[in-house]
Amino acid sequence: MKIERIFNSEPSITLENILKSIINEKIDSLIAESYANDKVNSTVSSSKGGNVA
Repeated sequence: MKIERIFNSEPSITLENILKSIINEKIDSLIAESYANDKVNSTVSSSKGGNVA
């Protein structure tokens, strides 16, 4: 049995797309690290109370 690899000769994913994806993921992770999950935004919080960011 002969096994052959088939490659798309016209890839639709460019290096620019890959780099943009990596940058967007890094930005999202930095935002997630700096966002305090135990705080609430005072402009959208109700009168129930809670820690204000």
